Amino acid sequence: MKQKSRSVLCLALAATLLCCGCGSNAAPAPTEPAALTAEQITTNMQQAIAATPCSQLETIVTLSMSLDAGEMGTMDMSTETITEMALSLEPVSAHTSVTTNVTFGNDATQTLAENYTIEEDGQLVSYLKSGGLWMRLPSGQTEAELRRAAAPASLNPASVSLDETVTQWNGRDVICLKTTLTGSEIEAILSSTLSSAGQQGGTAEEQPAMDYSRLTCDSVIYLDPATCLPLAEEMQFAGMSEMMAPLYQEMGITVEVTECSFTGAFLSYDPQPALTLPEGAAEKAAVWDRLLSGEPDNGDGTFTIREGTCLIDLVPPEGFDLTSKDYDHVTFRREDYREITYMMYHITNELVPGSGESFLAQNDSSERRWNANGGKVHREQLTLPSDTLSFTCDLLATTWGSGREDANLYAWAPVGSDATGTYYLYVEVTDGYNDGMGFSKNADITPEEFAGYLTAAAPASLTAE
Repeated sequence: MKQKSRSVLCLALAATLLCCGCGSNAAPAPTEPAALTAEQITTNMQQAIAATPCSQLETIVTLSMSLDAGEMGTMDMSTETITEMALSLEPVSAHTSVTTNVTFGNDATQTLAENYTIEEDGQLVSYLKSGGLWMRLPSGQTEAELRRAAAPASLNPASVSLDETVTQWNGRDVICLKTTLTGSEIEAILSSTLSSAGQQGGTAEEQPAMDYSRLTCDSVIYLDPATCLPLAEEMQFAGMSEMMAPLYQEMGITVEVTECSFTGAFLSYDPQPALTLPEGAAEKAAVWDRLLSGEPDNGDGTFTIREGTCLIDLVPPEGFDLTSKDYDHVTFRREDYREITYMMYHITNELVPGSGESFLAQNDSSERRWNANGGKVHREQLTLPSDTLSFTCDLLATTWGSGREDANLYAWAPVGSDATGTYYLYVEVTDGYNDGMGFSKNADITPEEFAGYLTAAAPASLTAE
C-alpha cells in the first residue's frame, strides 16, 4: 500500500507538468487580439512563450479519492501539492519547492521538499532536499526540456476555442482560451514523468501499466491581451479512476477519484539570477550516497547508521574496536570481551507506539531461558535520558552456579515514526565472559559507563538544518 500511495502522489505531482508545450522561437508581429481567431491567438501565445519563457510560477494540484477494500472498509484520501518554481536561463538552472499535504482517513501529514537543477560537467543534475536529507539525482532533462518545464498550455491550436464571455481574471483584462485534451495527448507528458518518479520510488517493472484512453482534461488559459503571455491556467481531469485502477487492483482495492484539478499562476517573465546550491548541499548529498550504499563509516572515527531515512550518529566509546558493521548497525568490542551493539529498527503494528513492546518480549524470553539453565536473573527497568534521546532501559544481571556474573543491558529510544510504525535506536551491552576452557570474567560495568555508551549516540548531523 505504501508503494502504491507513492505512485498516487507522483501522479498528482506529474499533473503539474501538463503545462509544458510551446511553439516556434519567432515572436509575432503586434496584432489586435480581438481580430484573431482562437487558433491564431494560440499560435501567438506559443510564440510569445518561446521568446519570453515564464521565470516564476506557482501551481496547486488537488487529488481526492476513495479506496474501497471490501470487508476491510473504505478510506478517503486527498492530496494538495503546492509547487513554486523559479527558472534562470543564463545559465540554465531552476529551483522548485514543493509542499504536499496528505489526508488519509483521520491522519494528516505535510512534507516539504526542495529541488535545485544545475549544470555539472556539461549535464543537468538535480539536488533534492527532503526530510532534511540532500540527495543527488540525474535530472533526466535537457536544457530545452527544463526551459519548457515552466511553460503553460499543452494546446493543439486546431482544438482551441475562444470564450468571449470571460474578460477578467483576478481583476485583470484577459483573453480566455479553452480546450479539451485527450488521453493520448496527455500520455506522452504524464507517462515520462511517472517513469522518472518510479526510478526514485521503485523500478519501472513495479509500476503497473495505466490506460490513458479514458483520461480527458478540460483546460482554461487566461492571457494578457497585450503580450499573449499566459497569466493563469486551470485544469480539470476526468477518467482518473479508470486510469489509476491498475495501481490498486492487485491489492483487491477499488479506487474512485472524486477530484483531480490543477491551477497555475505565472508570476513573472522577467529574467532571474542564476540559481545556486546552498552551501554544503553537495557534500551532504555525497554522504547520503555513501550511506545508501551500506557504508556507515564516516572516515573520521565516527559512524552513521540508518533505517529508512532515520539516521543516528555514533562516536565509538574509548577502548573499543569495531567488529561488525552494516547500514543499520555497528558492533564494538573491548579486549576483555565487553561488547556494545547499536542497531536501528522499524517496529510495525506495536500495541503501544514508542513503548518498545517487542524488545520487552524478547528480554522476557531471555530471562526464562537463563533461569531454566541454572542462572538466577535479577531484572530492573528504568528510564534514562541522554542529551538528545530518552532511553527505556531493561537491565538483566545473571548469577550462575559457579558464582560468575553476566550483565545483559538493553536500551532503546524512539527516533521517528511513519504511518506504519516507529523507528528505534536499540543499544545492547554485554559484559561477563566464559569461554568454557577455563577463562572467565565477571561483569563489572558501572552505571556511569553504561550511561556514557548511550550518550555516544545522537540524531545525525546530516539532517540538521
